[in-house]
Amino acid sequence: WNDQVQYLSDGYTAWEHARAAGFFPALLQTLINPSAQGTLHDTAALLVFQLAGPSRSAALALNMLALIAWQLALFVAVQRLSRHPGLAFIAALLPLALAGPWENIPGAAYDFRLDHLAMCALGVASAAALLTDRFRSRSGATLFGGAIALTLLLRFLTGTYVVLIFAGLWCWVMSGPERRRRCTHLLWSAAVTLLLAGPFFWINREYIYEYYWIGHYLGPESTIRNQNFGLGRSLEFIFTALGRQHLGWFFGVAALLGAAGIVGDRTRGEPAGAGDAAVIGLIWLLAPAIVLLLHQQKSDVVVSALVPGAVLLAVALWLRIARPPGQTQTGPTSIALTGLTCTLILAFFTHRQFRPADDPATFAHIRQVNTLADELARRIQRAGIAHPAIGVDYI
Repeated sequence: WNDQVQYLSDGYTAWEHARAAGFFPALLQTLINPSAQGTLHDTAALLVFQLAGPSRSAALALNMLALIAWQLALFVAVQRLSRHPGLAFIAALLPLALAGPWENIPGAAYDFRLDHLAMCALGVASAAALLTDRFRSRSGATLFGGAIALTLLLRFLTGTYVVLIFAGLWCWVMSGPERRRRCTHLLWSAAVTLLLAGPFFWINREYIYEYYWIGHYLGPESTIRNQNFGLGRSLEFIFTALGRQHLGWFFGVAALLGAAGIVGDRTRGEPAGAGDAAVIGLIWLLAPAIVLLLHQQKSDVVVSALVPGAVLLAVALWLRIARPPGQTQTGPTSIALTGLTCTLILAFFTHRQFRPADDPATFAHIRQVNTLADELARRIQRAGIAHPAIGVDYI
């Protein structure tokens, strides 16, 4: 229930509340409504429903809006670091080259689970980390704290990742110059995160404890789902799922083609931002990987949390080999390769949207189930039955 239909159920409940009591009381209710997974999914759904009306399509549109937000954050961050609009544009296209969001699998962009939203929120937060100027910027640190809070409130599960992310960032700022200033700003980011997200975690503390601590570690469900993987088997499981299911072969091709198109004359010294992107990418990759490695239940769905780190590492490679601004113009070969990379990414994305998600028989079966559910809902409305409980097989 919490994994699969909570988002849609809470979103429709918020819409019905808005019809009965008004928009602003419903908006408040979405923030304080007890939940085990997160608290902003129904808030966002209510806003989308206000614009497009309540429907499954409108609810799924939120997944695409989250991806666009990640793309915009990447564009702004890379543009700020490199002062290279072309490089920033290709970096913003890179999430479209991922395999996972466009597959008919749990946690994809076509699914009502919160994993896709969490992945995109982690991507936005990673881009916000790039804008902190290694935590020399107070305003950047504030923005980063807000982005982390947004991530936590969209998916409570990311709290374990965030603890390790802050630990990794602490080690980073302590190993470089201006430690006092940078540590102060990192602590400020943590304070902003706690101020924004803390009250909602307190409201939902019992649900979080019951669902995650009891359900994932101490309860009988945890024992049933424990695959008893060792360290080596766990590493293989996580990074195989990351490479095959979430990144895909085309992501690697796009990253290499983009590198070939961006490459220019070698320069002395490291281009601005390459080191920052590499460090932040590693932290965003390793923090969830460590959590999933130690977790006794293995799920390939949540491995999507590692994807933003992999994307930043590809961007770091591009930043490392890119020409600094003001150097000679890129040659025709580089222009052609860059154009080819953009074209292939857009073609890949378009193909994934128009290919059949399943075979015709499965589509017919799902449409029949949805038709029966819609007819059931209409009859319930005509009968005047209040607050019906309906179990569903497909949504």
